[in-house]
Amino acid sequence: RVACFDGCERLVELRPTASCTQLLSLQLDGCRKLGARSLRGELGAWSLGACRELDLSYCRSIDAASVAVLLRALPSLVSLNLRGLALGGSLEAALAEDASALASLSAADFAFSSGLRSDTLLELTARCASLTRCNLRGADGVDRPAYNAIGRTMQERAGGSSGASAIENRRRSKRLEPRTAPSFYYLK
Repeated sequence: RVACFDGCERLVELRPTASCTQLLSLQLDGCRKLGARSLRGELGAWSLGACRELDLSYCRSIDAASVAVLLRALPSLVSLNLRGLALGGSLEAALAEDASALASLSAADFAFSSGLRSDTLLELTARCASLTRCNLRGADGVDRPAYNAIGRTMQERAGGSSGASAIENRRRSKRLEPRTAPSFYYLK
């Protein structure tokens, strides 16, 4: 049900198997040598329809095309972690091919990723009504208005107040007055 290979320096290839029908979580965080070819090859043989969690953080050898194939193959995905990857075009490809792609997503981590586009992230946020956590810290290609809009949406969906103080001032002392500068949301 859970396949955890976090930090495995020797993992180079995953071979697909039809016996993964019960797999709920695939965690490959830090598998820097894992090749993209193994994820793209015979993905239909994986039977990953039940998988709800995918973590590919810092898998530097995995390319955007492999990420796009994986996203289309995981219809029940609830938690997605693509921290530190080059994602140029992967989200666009997954969303364009399937209107219901990532619809059940409730948590996404794109921190320190490159190749992201603001318009795609805004579309993803609008499409995924259950998305309540989206980490964009240090993400390359996300402009400030999109960052703020997604931050406000996440705060509203999480049941927070409409004011910015819950996120904007969370590290400030409670004795200090609220900032007068325009809000800039930190997503977590």
